[in-house]
Amino acid sequence: VLDAPLSFYESLGLVACTMDDMGVCVETVAARRSLDQAVDFQRRRALEDEDPRTPALTAGPAALHRRWAATRALDPTAIAKHPRAARLRASAVDTSTVTSVPSPVVCIKAGSGVMWSVTSAAGVDHFPEYVSDSMFNTDPSFDYGAFATLKGQVVKGYEVSSFYHVFPDPGIYVFRDAGDIAKETVVGVVSPVVDCPRAFLTNPIQPLSAALLRSFPDSEEDAGSLLAPDYNMIFGVSAGLAGALALTLTLLYVRKNTGWGRAAFKQPGYRKQGEAEDYHAMASRKQRVRKSHQTGGDGNVDLDELDDLAAGYVDLEGFNVQMLFDKLQDQTHLVAEQLTQQKHDVREFYDKVTRETVTLRALVDKNNQSGFSTEAIRRADKRQRDVDRELRRRKEVGAGAVPVLNTQHSACEGAARARREHGAMMEANIAALKEAVAGALAGSADLGALPQLHSRLTQMKSETKRLRDARPTVTVGSGAVLLDGARNPVKLQAMVDGVGQLMEISGLLAKDKATSLIAPSRGTEMRVPGHAHAVPENCCVHPVTGHVIPMEGNVVIDAATGRFHIGSCLSPQDLAQAAVDLIPYVCNRSTSTGDCYPSASAPYAHLVAEEDKGLPLNDARDMIDPFTGLRVPVLGVTCDRRTGAVVAVGGSMVDPETRLLKPIRLGDLMEDPATKQVA
Repeated sequence: VLDAPLSFYESLGLVACTMDDMGVCVETVAARRSLDQAVDFQRRRALEDEDPRTPALTAGPAALHRRWAATRALDPTAIAKHPRAARLRASAVDTSTVTSVPSPVVCIKAGSGVMWSVTSAAGVDHFPEYVSDSMFNTDPSFDYGAFATLKGQVVKGYEVSSFYHVFPDPGIYVFRDAGDIAKETVVGVVSPVVDCPRAFLTNPIQPLSAALLRSFPDSEEDAGSLLAPDYNMIFGVSAGLAGALALTLTLLYVRKNTGWGRAAFKQPGYRKQGEAEDYHAMASRKQRVRKSHQTGGDGNVDLDELDDLAAGYVDLEGFNVQMLFDKLQDQTHLVAEQLTQQKHDVREFYDKVTRETVTLRALVDKNNQSGFSTEAIRRADKRQRDVDRELRRRKEVGAGAVPVLNTQHSACEGAARARREHGAMMEANIAALKEAVAGALAGSADLGALPQLHSRLTQMKSETKRLRDARPTVTVGSGAVLLDGARNPVKLQAMVDGVGQLMEISGLLAKDKATSLIAPSRGTEMRVPGHAHAVPENCCVHPVTGHVIPMEGNVVIDAATGRFHIGSCLSPQDLAQAAVDLIPYVCNRSTSTGDCYPSASAPYAHLVAEEDKGLPLNDARDMIDPFTGLRVPVLGVTCDRRTGAVVAVGGSMVDPETRLLKPIRLGDLMEDPATKQVA
């Protein structure tokens, strides 16, 4: 690199400098201005003739150029506005005049530094990187944090075109190109009072070699230890290991044959003397032998007595381990077979005892005086216990229902007594009037009885009026005030047409598809005490007050005409005439699975005929429950959310007394599934 022409350094943004009085190289203003003009000219020419398919060497990281390329796409004049931008392209370098040194070694003195250029080509960044695991490094305490910082700045796309680092300590340091790790540079640093090796006198950059590294004065000993193996130490360690292994094997052999402090095993002398004798022949002839001194007696004994004396001694001569193993294995198989046979015998014995027990039970049942078997008696006892348990439960249910019935009886007793007295009075007065009318028709009328008849009529009218006034009147509910888009109250006059009927208003009132009643539109609000609130579903507008009221509890359907009405808007005459045909309306709701009443998954839904679905009403006003198949009374009507048709509502429940299914009827006893209380 040091042999490159001056134009090569100028293409990298470097200019010539002159040394000042302090020994610092300072660039001249004229050289910098000349370089800037040349760079600007090259930049404009490169932008005009740039071929994006040809990779070029650019100063600075690749991330920086990508960012400038994006800026140029948004604003073509952005680069022209910044003449010192990193988009500068290096001019073509005449490589014929540059001498390339593979893996160069640079020698400098401590306190000096090396400058690297930071470039990028074809999206690959080229900047120096310290090789910390290289065996050529001689300074383990080298602080290469500056190189790590450089890497972070390049990755983030900072505008970095060159990097300079000072080496304060002598040693050898290995660096590589981050874009091409095969290219390495070795920097040799020597003490300021020591000259570089002789090879660097002709050229400060030399190719890498082991001899060159060993020639550095401050690292000759370390480099030699790293580059040339110490064969004397290797041979010494190997010989020591071999000697230790041989000594270990020798000690093991001695321990096996002689033992530690014990003599080797020798054959007794008396065995050698008797090797030629035939002891089996001697035993067959019943020869006499002399007792040994261990028996403590004198005299002669035969061989049988000698065998008895030697019964306590074990002679291992001729002992065979394989034969012992075979014998033990045979004994194991024999014991296993015996255990298996015993298991089969016990099983057979158990089966016999079981059969005998069954036979004895049959005989006992046959001879039983009661005429019932033990099993039948056991089942009868179980049924008796179940019946007693059920009787106790029903008594508890009845005891819990008595307070409820007493409360209902006390609440209705006064009204029932008044009705009975009024009925008796009306019957007596009607009988007296009939008798007077019959006498007048027969010509035997008593004029003196006219005041009494008049008083009876007056009493009947007054009592009838009193009972009518005592009835609870159906009043109009208060409801909530409807608000418009500006949250202002909507008056009734703005909701009705010329004939006084509620009408549809876009964005405010709409006709409900199920009931044909006027209801607030979706998204409207109403005023409740204290704040405004969105109108919930299943609400309608009262035609008398114009307030928002819920449909449930207020809307009924006339089964005869099929029209929906608000109950408080009907006159007493209409209520009296349609009392038997008015059915309350219940709002339908969808389940989490999208199903609603009547459920399409009911087991008997597809078997119920049209005349048994509840609408139109029959004479008995009943229907078939699609879940249980029981005939149940119609309790109300609702709207099928899937089809929009009006359907009857009815169902079944578990009777708390009998635990059987029964129809749901108003006023019937029921068991709360959560608290298990009867109400």
